[in-house]
Amino acid sequence: MAVTVIKGGLETTVQDYPGRKGAFGMGFPPSGPIDHWSFRLANILVGNAPGAAALECAFIGPVLRFERDTVIALTGADMKATLDGDAVPLWESERVRAGQTLALGSAVTGARTYIAFAGGIDVAPFLGSRATFVIGACGGLDGGAKSAVVSAIVKFNLTELHRKAILDGMDILAGNAIAQGPRNLLARSYLWAPIAITVEGANILTRTFITFGQGAIRCHPYIYAEIQALKSDDLRAFDRAFWAHAGHFIRNAFRASLLSLSRGYLAASPV
Repeated sequence: MAVTVIKGGLETTVQDYPGRKGAFGMGFPPSGPIDHWSFRLANILVGNAPGAAALECAFIGPVLRFERDTVIALTGADMKATLDGDAVPLWESERVRAGQTLALGSAVTGARTYIAFAGGIDVAPFLGSRATFVIGACGGLDGGAKSAVVSAIVKFNLTELHRKAILDGMDILAGNAIAQGPRNLLARSYLWAPIAITVEGANILTRTFITFGQGAIRCHPYIYAEIQALKSDDLRAFDRAFWAHAGHFIRNAFRASLLSLSRGYLAASPV
């Protein structure tokens, strides 16, 4: 199955079922399709295993051009999908030809549409699953979605803007904003402001921890290999990675001690 993505949609991700399980201790919460019933049915309609990789499209769908003949199925939310301008029904198998374009719009009912392709989607698994975890930027196509940095900055600024607007409003309305009652326009928003700030701060802190932890795992030369070996119960691979990790630690400790005692005189010059 070969597809060219013309428009990616609001948030279109590769998912599989049951998704990424059992990796919470490594900083990766469970991933997979939200509406797994619709997801599995889409795969069954095209002859795949129910858990095969497929697309999950949130709120606004993608525009895709097919490079070869295949069979697809759409389930879940109604995004008024069209194939070369003709309506595509939900919950049915649909044969498509090379060169045809599938276009999904905004969701009319529901929130997420699932697109399954005969043969599935060939992407590399991460920790035993092809499911995309957006916040952690892992799984899915080309190693996963990029972290939502822009949306995080927008959320932070909107929260702060809301706080300032409430305080300015209380200065303008004076007594009406202080005494709670049916004519107080700002009391509830003022009371909610600390909650919003606390929740947003917790979200930012959680994302930071997840990003830092996953970055440390990916940057280290041996930890990821150890995790993969544990997931696959490959004792030999784990032993190789573990002892290489131990040697790496000892070398770094010895080098740091030597450079400290020599005050850096033995360090190689970068120029």
